[in-house]
Amino acid sequence: MWPMIAGVGPVLGEGTAGAFIDPDGGATLWGYANGASNSSGTPVVQVPQPYRLMRINPRMAVLTNCYVERSGEASVIAFRGRPNTRSFGMPTGGISTANRNTQLSDGA
Repeated sequence: MWPMIAGVGPVLGEGTAGAFIDPDGGATLWGYANGASNSSGTPVVQVPQPYRLMRINPRMAVLTNCYVERSGEASVIAFRGRPNTRSFGMPTGGISTANRNTQLSDGA
């Protein structure tokens, strides 16, 4: 999802776009700022030369169907509540995911 959010960031706009909620209710906010997708304000994927919009908050149509899954669902979530944005289509696949690195006992 990080490259996708970094890529659509100029259209999405800067700020928090979503959150990961852990089983205990803690939230890790994610979004876009300064040409990068970020997690809790820490840049994850930086775009070297972010696109500059000619118009702030352009009209946006988000098209969905059952093949939108995983990172694509995070991108759809990012546009919820954005000004001048509407969603069209069918429900997404409903399979959002999050990954984290875990060191194995053999050091891998």
